[in-house]
Amino acid sequence: MNNGQQLTDLSKEAAIAGSIAAGSFELIPQASLIPVEAFADSRWSLIYGAACCMRSKISDQIICAESISDHIAFHGLDRELQLAVDSTHSIEWRKWPDFTDMSLAFAPTTRPLEYCLHELGYLYSRRKAAHIGTLLLDNAMDVESAIAGLQALNSTNGSLPITIKAVMLCEKPPVNPPELIHGILHQGAKMAFGGGSKSFKTWTLLEMAISIATGTPWFGFETTKSPVLYANFELPDWSIAQRIIDICAAKKLPLPENLTLWNLRGHAADAGVILPKIAELTKEQGFGALFLDPLYKLLGSRDENAAHDMADLMNVLERLALEIKSSVIFGGHYSKGNQSSKEALDRISGSGVFARDPDSILTMTAHEKEDCYSIEMTLRNLPPQDSFVVRRQHPLMVLENHLNPANLKKPKQGRPPEHNPDDALDCLTDNMSSAEWEAAAEKEGIPRSTFYRLRKMLLQEHRIYQSKIDEKWARKP
Repeated sequence: MNNGQQLTDLSKEAAIAGSIAAGSFELIPQASLIPVEAFADSRWSLIYGAACCMRSKISDQIICAESISDHIAFHGLDRELQLAVDSTHSIEWRKWPDFTDMSLAFAPTTRPLEYCLHELGYLYSRRKAAHIGTLLLDNAMDVESAIAGLQALNSTNGSLPITIKAVMLCEKPPVNPPELIHGILHQGAKMAFGGGSKSFKTWTLLEMAISIATGTPWFGFETTKSPVLYANFELPDWSIAQRIIDICAAKKLPLPENLTLWNLRGHAADAGVILPKIAELTKEQGFGALFLDPLYKLLGSRDENAAHDMADLMNVLERLALEIKSSVIFGGHYSKGNQSSKEALDRISGSGVFARDPDSILTMTAHEKEDCYSIEMTLRNLPPQDSFVVRRQHPLMVLENHLNPANLKKPKQGRPPEHNPDDALDCLTDNMSSAEWEAAAEKEGIPRSTFYRLRKMLLQEHRIYQSKIDEKWARKP
């Protein structure tokens, strides 16, 4: 039995060749491309290799059946393609487009073609794994080398994207994905949403999911309407149903047809078990956003305080987001105790990986005003956004624009801080550099770390500004 022949999908190879012949291959994102060796059919391996070669060069020439045939002839590959098309020469090699499948070449998006490439890359990695197994059985490879080869396959899935010249990427830059929440989250990115115990995190995440599913604003931020899958690991089905009913009624919205629930309370399992099933669902229904609430239900045997365990989980989520072209939004919890003294990035419980990996990190921290919470955002791929305050008004959170988000709820015990923002402001004279202002504060007994914290509070309170021309500091009038 030939395992290599089993681990192929010639119909998907023909579909990619069809997109090349029809001229739509160039629309496929660079990151979705796979090695030429992933193609088992020698015809389509030659055609795909020629198309990738043409993509790697800066040229105004369109990749299509005619230009590919010219490329094949110019590089002396016509004899090889002739043997692959018809070794009897009854059919001329330039007729290769007649054997392709163009059914996906004119689809509204490239997602079906990207899916084909992903599956072909996966099958390629399986063939390589089978080959390693055969070598091991035949004593042509030692166990240590076999393990190393399989680990390399596992880490790359056998389908690393090809390299690209920066000038080429910038000449034809990829199209920016839509912003599901404008100014906060791109489709295909990861978001962590953290909050303290019983701080209405799930209520707020559900409201976010409903906003995306209906294309309505979330706390004043516009959204792009998109199908949503909400994987609920915590609430009974009757509870989440009632919450959705209450939220939609309060927002005067119909129940969202674009929102799909997967109620998994009592069925939590390792991410390696659950996420592949989610990927299958998403491929079938094309979800733009996936909510995992709460994330710790997917830890399995991982330790949330261990950096290598959390890095592994984040990598799994990263591969999922790339595979399904969907945003992955997950809920995280704060560690016990008051978190107001920590930087926003450090409040979510567990390894510091949580503070570095997601593209967008939103934290919801108790405000000094009762039933109010400050929402702070750390964004990797979008400009900074101002923090804001929301108040619990069951079943929603409502904006409280008159409250200062910097005024977080403080611990009940402990001595008051020795310095406040006014102390740092008193050390500032107009047109001071950062070093000058810091030195002036140090003379007044304000430690460096405290100075940075106070300066941040003054910025959040819009009491100071820094010139974009000479980077000098001044008070706001």
